[in-house]
Amino acid sequence: MVKEGIVLGLQISNKGIEVDQAKIEVIEKLPPHISIKRMKFKFDKACFKEFEWLKEKLISAHITISLD
Repeated sequence: MVKEGIVLGLQISNKGIEVDQAKIEVIEKLPPHISIKRMKFKFDKACFKEFEWLKEKLISAHITISLD
């Protein structure tokens, strides 16, 4: 029987369920996409704020409950 592993991006072990740190590091370093080919796009403060909010949601811990 497997005692630990990664399932759906979550690290499962005897310590419990955690977010995979390798994925968090990639998302934290992700720069905002400020250019789009053949299309004018203004990446303003509102876009940057939403981008940072999305990154925070992607790296925050999931709440997972096992069924009885």
